[in-house]
Amino acid sequence: ANTALNGQQMKLPRGASFTLCLPMLAFLFYGKSESKVEQQVKLIQIDGTRGREPSPREDTALYETVAKKQQRVIFVPFPHRPLGGGVEAQCQWETISVANDTSSGSEAYDMIQRAAFEEGVCVPPHPHLNASMHVFSSTEAIECLSYPKMVVVSGDSYTMQLFIGLADILLSKKLNEDREILDSVRRRDSVVQAQHWLDKRHQKDPLFPRVQFTCDDQCYGKLAPFSRVCSRCINHIIEENENYVAVVGAGIHFGNRVEEINKFLDLANRTIYVPMPHSQIEKVPPQYRAGAPKKNAMKEEVYNALLTNLAPQNIQHPFLDVYQLSRSCIMENCSSDGGHRSRYVNRWKAQLLLNTLCEVIRD
Repeated sequence: ANTALNGQQMKLPRGASFTLCLPMLAFLFYGKSESKVEQQVKLIQIDGTRGREPSPREDTALYETVAKKQQRVIFVPFPHRPLGGGVEAQCQWETISVANDTSSGSEAYDMIQRAAFEEGVCVPPHPHLNASMHVFSSTEAIECLSYPKMVVVSGDSYTMQLFIGLADILLSKKLNEDREILDSVRRRDSVVQAQHWLDKRHQKDPLFPRVQFTCDDQCYGKLAPFSRVCSRCINHIIEENENYVAVVGAGIHFGNRVEEINKFLDLANRTIYVPMPHSQIEKVPPQYRAGAPKKNAMKEEVYNALLTNLAPQNIQHPFLDVYQLSRSCIMENCSSDGGHRSRYVNRWKAQLLLNTLCEVIRD
């Protein structure tokens, strides 16, 4: 089990409603009593996480339920919902036990939400984020991103793992039995596997979200100049379609970073930028540890220099601030190599992305 910063799991308070009330957090989940059909959908999703693909009949039941129920989750067009960056995005990791507390309505959580609470959520103390953050179920994420929306994800290895975390949420299962990604070969294989299952689900049901990891050579950061090469590939896909959005994270593999990233932001259409994460130095392999403090200083310098050109300061440049949540993740199970984060951390990054793209309509 993952441990919080204080080494303990937080228990849901007795009698709490579906909106959790925590010392630093008065949000995370919104729900209402469910029909028998909606309850059956949850059973389908949970069963599907054990490696069994839902049958066509079950898939139909799932998406008919999404289509028929009153819409609660909407896609927010560009420039989306700014969550803040810098000090506003600081947060503290906590775990919340929901497994046995039926008095709180925890039986309404799906597998993805339960995993988020019990594995770790990064709680922001800032009132603006407290009021607007939400932990999305798989059904809610599908509802928000369903056709004709399209999400294009691209960038370096850190962004590959964000893509895998988003796939876990949309597919309502932890791909590859949630095994940690310990090297570049397994990372590439995991991206291919995630893309396969996402494409298969979309082929089965055209309403299922189209999410693709693409432009990987152009946006990884090794082709120069990054700003022109990556933006050209992204723009070819995104064009001016208001239902399309790109999520790009890169910076570690090219020089002149601040200038190149700012140029990219001006050239790329409808793109959310994801910064380099902070490194957990004590987990960096010994052969690379001597240079880790200098690399962390470089990441912080680039991060701070970009803030004035990213949302909310510049609303036209949406921003997914994963730097702060990675800096605060100091537990033993946050990372295997100090830079690339554990699977549950990347699912939380994907939850932040959903909070940027989606809005919950509270009836």
